[in-house]
Amino acid sequence: MEEQQNIMYQLHLIGREIKQEFAKLQLEYIDDRTVATHGWIIGYLYEQRDHDVYQKDLERKFHMAPSTMTTILQSYEHVGYIQRVSVSHDARLKKIALTEAGLQFQKNSMENFKRLEQRMLEQIPAEDIEVFQRVFAQMIDNLKEES
Repeated sequence: MEEQQNIMYQLHLIGREIKQEFAKLQLEYIDDRTVATHGWIIGYLYEQRDHDVYQKDLERKFHMAPSTMTTILQSYEHVGYIQRVSVSHDARLKKIALTEAGLQFQKNSMENFKRLEQRMLEQIPAEDIEVFQRVFAQMIDNLKEES
């Protein structure tokens, strides 16, 4: 199969292109590339904002080494998107909480997701998008069946 027709290769390319284009959009709001390219962690913190989240939780969730997560969280702290808050039940633990600036970053990120998706889907008929979504869902189901 030719490389250009290989679905796995095409998925890899579009994933890489989406990440690059999204990072460019994010850099309009922040000049720290670490923060811009790891914004999905902010998204997770936003989704979990009613629960206590600790660094260890993030390491497990995103399969990252403690040193890597520490670097990312330090970047978030530096720009004011998170704060580490002591908890009463264990002096060693600090939960990770979004600040108002972090909430604004999440809002900007969601707007950028919408902008990028609209750009990706320009001039593609709705029927083609529906077929793509069905095929993609079936691919995901096929992979889940094996595991």
